[in-house]
Amino acid sequence: MENQHGKYLTIGAVQPALRPSHLSPIEAAKHVVHLMKEVASKHDKCKHKKIDLFILPELCPLGYSEDTFEKFLPRDKSVMETLESIDQLLQSSAKELDCYICYGTIGTIHRTNENNDEYTIRQNVIDNTGNLVCSYDKIHLCNYGDCAETRFFTPGNKPCAFQCHGFKIGVIICADMRSPSLTRVLAGKPYTCDVILQPAAFSRDISFRTWKSFRETRAVENSVYFVAVNYAGDYYGNTSIVGPWVDEGHEPEVMGREEGILVKEIRKEVLHQVWQKFPYHRQLMSEEWPINLR
Repeated sequence: MENQHGKYLTIGAVQPALRPSHLSPIEAAKHVVHLMKEVASKHDKCKHKKIDLFILPELCPLGYSEDTFEKFLPRDKSVMETLESIDQLLQSSAKELDCYICYGTIGTIHRTNENNDEYTIRQNVIDNTGNLVCSYDKIHLCNYGDCAETRFFTPGNKPCAFQCHGFKIGVIICADMRSPSLTRVLAGKPYTCDVILQPAAFSRDISFRTWKSFRETRAVENSVYFVAVNYAGDYYGNTSIVGPWVDEGHEPEVMGREEGILVKEIRKEVLHQVWQKFPYHRQLMSEEWPINLR
């Protein structure tokens, strides 16, 4: 059964194991593709529907660690070729699965008047033809708990959103959730997103407990679906899909620490019901927020 344009969207939040040091990034990418193909096949047989959008964690399939940052900043030809190979693999997979894929990579900012390039934590979105439709550079870098991002990366400065089968979807990355203005811009004018994606590499450090509070708050205060995606493992987990309203009868769907994919059908009619019943979306549409957030 094909997607009824604009009525519903089936998303797969991918929770893979963090790439171990002995595994190459391209091998990790192939593993993630295997997970997606396996779940897509099962979902198609069971539900007679395809998965429209897969979301991978922050910097997945490269991985998230200071060692990864040191080795895979695209400073030389071999690293750039590795990143290009991952792009090509995911592009061909998007075409084969007839889906969109949101995945992590390291971006490069070329400074024309300076000798040194700068690097960003980037999330790319490719459509079902393999074309790039959104490229977002993380604005709010993390520098506490287990994170040391500012040693390696430069913050971005522009929001990013795309359309998928009639749904408007915004992208933030991990610590961006702590800035209410960014999700407010994406959910409000001019982006008017229905869904916010939050790929993350959220370790169980001092800030992990607050993640649940933030993702539920961002969903409810903006009346949007909020999709928070993490790595699997004892020190990670809890990938979650939060609806536009949360109460005892509308709890978020949350994974444990296991590797897998959380699949959910999100519906436009649910958004409209929440928008009509509660005032938050109407208030949001009456506000204006600056586009440049840096």
